[in-house]
Amino acid sequence: MTAYFDTREQWLMAAVQELEPRFSDAGLSIPAKIKVSCGFGIGARGGKKILGQCFSPEVSQSGNTEIFISPIIDDSLKVIGVLAHELVHACIGNDKGHGEEFKRAGESVGLIGKASEMLPCSAMQTDITDTILPILGTYPHAALDDSKRKRQTTRLIKCVSAGGYSVWTTRKHLDIGYPIDPNGDQCFPKEE
Repeated sequence: MTAYFDTREQWLMAAVQELEPRFSDAGLSIPAKIKVSCGFGIGARGGKKILGQCFSPEVSQSGNTEIFISPIIDDSLKVIGVLAHELVHACIGNDKGHGEEFKRAGESVGLIGKASEMLPCSAMQTDITDTILPILGTYPHAALDDSKRKRQTTRLIKCVSAGGYSVWTTRKHLDIGYPIDPNGDQCFPKEE
């Protein structure tokens, strides 16, 4: 029988409960105070998308372990896979990163791959599809297409003096007057 969930958060918390026996069997304890939500990750580098992120209780004013699943994902199986990855962080501690302890813990619950990208192996995917998704139903979320989001371009304008001195400033400050370099020469906006 499929449950009905009004919110993504309800569905995600129910997914944590459904994954708990797998973690318990592997000797991992999911923190009692945990919250899971949908939200963009912090600190992506090199254009890499963050699919999930776990924050330790020390950074939460409520003292909860906080997990966020990216809103660019709406595939129920993938969401549970990312959630399982983040739950491993919650169980062993974020300070372990994606080191050997994380890799061993991830493998013990059925995750495979490079430590920073571990997701369910085929047997775990089958288990999720056959036992968890019939209970939870479809993840109640429609993916956000991050590629269509308007990006903020720089608000700063480069100004250069005849002597080659350059400075960055805002349009507002240029409306007041052009900057002056250390030699007293005016810096003009550079067309790029």
